[in-house]
Amino acid sequence: MYNFLDEDGGQYVKFCCEDLTTAGADVDRDGKLDTMFHQVILRVWDDGNKDGCIGCWVLPTTADPYPRQDNYNDTWANVKVDNKVPPVLTCPPNITVSCEAPITTNGGTTGYLPQQMY
Repeated sequence: MYNFLDEDGGQYVKFCCEDLTTAGADVDRDGKLDTMFHQVILRVWDDGNKDGCIGCWVLPTTADPYPRQDNYNDTWANVKVDNKVPPVLTCPPNITVSCEAPITTNGGTTGYLPQQMY
């Protein structure tokens, strides 16, 4: 379906990171939507009534009860969205922490590590 947020008028199909984890198509036909798969529908129009407006519907009139209409055809495919870019890990530098150093928790309270763990 056409999305009003689509700025290119539906010329391109766009996917985002969220599409990697959401289910959008039942590829294996088990009755459950499969993760990473999304159904894409392509609709192709012609200007069957030659009015210059593709996809416009002409209302019947008394003079022309069966006006010539524009034609379309739909086809669809299941697309698998896959991230093939390997993750990049950046490790922080090595640090030395004293077991007697104060610990500040998320609540803003300060405590101390015990000298010996039992």
